[in-house]
Amino acid sequence: MFSINGTTYTSTSNTITSDLSRITGVTINLKGIDEEGGVTTLTIEKDKESVANAVSDIVDAYNELISNVDKEIAKGGSLDDQFSLKLIRNQIRSLMTSTLSGMTVFKNLDAIGIASDKATAGNVSTSTVNVLSFDKNKFLDAFDSDLDALKNL
Repeated sequence: MFSINGTTYTSTSNTITSDLSRITGVTINLKGIDEEGGVTTLTIEKDKESVANAVSDIVDAYNELISNVDKEIAKGGSLDDQFSLKLIRNQIRSLMTSTLSGMTVFKNLDAIGIASDKATAGNVSTSTVNVLSFDKNKFLDAFDSDLDALKNL
């Protein structure tokens, strides 16, 4: 027997899954019995560091993809005549850098820390503006300020 927020449950196993506890995505492994009936507090928090690391991995994978495609579709590259691939590459880049209408808090990935390098008067090379960077602190701020808006984006 165990209780969650004052509701008592019984189980034939020490492994409590979300179908019994109603805590989505959480499995609780009960390790022992408190003979004195004491209270054990279990705190469950979102692992925002893991989420930020996963987003960083996505940015790295995007940069690698764009770099590899750019190399192959460049003049003299093995796929330089593949206009469909060039179109797909441009559409992917547009998805990662565009501003979305209808969003109220975060309108683009730049607002949550995923940005392309900005072209400047001294540097207009596509090799820099096609690369995304990830600002983990900006992402974590967005995560803390409005998780629902972050998910919607």
